[in-house]
Amino acid sequence: MGSELYIEIPSKGYFTIEFAGQVISNATGKFLFFDVMRGNQPLAIYKDGYLVYRTLVSILPDSRLNFTFSTNVGLYLEETIRLRNTRDGGGNSNYRVVFTESEFSLFF
Repeated sequence: MGSELYIEIPSKGYFTIEFAGQVISNATGKFLFFDVMRGNQPLAIYKDGYLVYRTLVSILPDSRLNFTFSTNVGLYLEETIRLRNTRDGGGNSNYRVVFTESEFSLFF
């Protein structure tokens, strides 16, 4: 199981995020990247086709990093969540539900 990166952009506009070899574009401002390798990964954020932010993000193993992005402030880490480690049979005491079923349906 890899790590995950979630970025929320409350600003209006059409954004594209390139992260760790993956690209997501939308106007909803919600971006979730799966199966991310740990280590320093490149991140670039574009608004309406123009580069507005670039950095390296340090990815922790088996974790989800939740960020908020603002063109005025930059990238802000809101929370780090430890994900279930399937190698230990799911008995990881640090595991918690990341999205409830109703929250997940709102994501899309």
